[in-house]
Amino acid sequence: MQKIISMEERGRLLDSYFNIIDILAKLNKDYDEGADGYSSEEELLKLIEEKRTAAQELRKAYLNGIPTKAVSKCPFTGKVLERTIDLSGINGLWWDYDNPARLQEELLPTFFAMDGALQLGDTIEAFPFNCSVGPEVPFVLPRLLKHAQIKAVLSSFPIGSHRLYFITYYSEPMLSEIRRTNDIGTYCYKYKDREGRLQHDFYEDPAKDFELEDWIRSGRLLWIEPDDENLTLRGYVTGCPYLDLSGNRKTLVLYEGRVSEAEESQWILESSEFLPDETDGIPLEEIAMEIGEEEWFLETDNIYPNELYDLSPEEIAIKINEEDGQ
Repeated sequence: MQKIISMEERGRLLDSYFNIIDILAKLNKDYDEGADGYSSEEELLKLIEEKRTAAQELRKAYLNGIPTKAVSKCPFTGKVLERTIDLSGINGLWWDYDNPARLQEELLPTFFAMDGALQLGDTIEAFPFNCSVGPEVPFVLPRLLKHAQIKAVLSSFPIGSHRLYFITYYSEPMLSEIRRTNDIGTYCYKYKDREGRLQHDFYEDPAKDFELEDWIRSGRLLWIEPDDENLTLRGYVTGCPYLDLSGNRKTLVLYEGRVSEAEESQWILESSEFLPDETDGIPLEEIAMEIGEEEWFLETDNIYPNELYDLSPEEIAIKINEEDGQ
């Protein structure tokens, strides 16, 4: 994996970014408390905008420095799956669970979803955001593998001092009626509907199966040797390095060098695994245009503008309707 920026440059960039974020938090607090200590409210707002712009520039520089890595291979076509992903350490902004710095990429036509697990090393980095990849032991999602069109591939590469497991799901033909699963290391996933429009959804599966042997025997799960740059697909149980691994089987959250078990997710959908009618969906581009953030939104890596982070798709629809009514 060829790095676009060195580890030293990456470290300095992240330190600068986190420092500016701390300053922004203080400035916003000062604004909420009435801008005491500043000559005017306008002066404070100017400072906030300057720091916000500086943070955005550092974020873009970070994104430009993330290399592309071949991480999996489609079991239907044999084509290699590449992602622009930060494997230098979980302290990178790519791994910010709530606000990941990620490019919108065209993946393989058969790509369906990517989940993951993270075996922790001896040292846990300190960073000021939540990182939550999954448990320490790889697993599969029976909800997805029960469909004949879907197969999974398990691969593994180091990330800093840790061991990252990719559980990648492929579909042939594409199964477009069911919900996928949140993208590895974050709280939602994006996909294109039948009309090619970019959509977003939230889904976390409460049921994980860590007993992989039967899935391999059935042909539903294939695996790649850890660190295998050739990504050779294997479909037999003998010698599989992913069986009977030890580690915590609860989803973990890392923050400021501490590790905790995640509480039951607020996003688990207990009703239907089927997507709503696509005519009810809201394309991300439409959201951006409706709230007046089109240029900022479409040219950056954010999943959607900050003000939408805590809104469900239904609440977003209400917001857009309110904008239309003004």
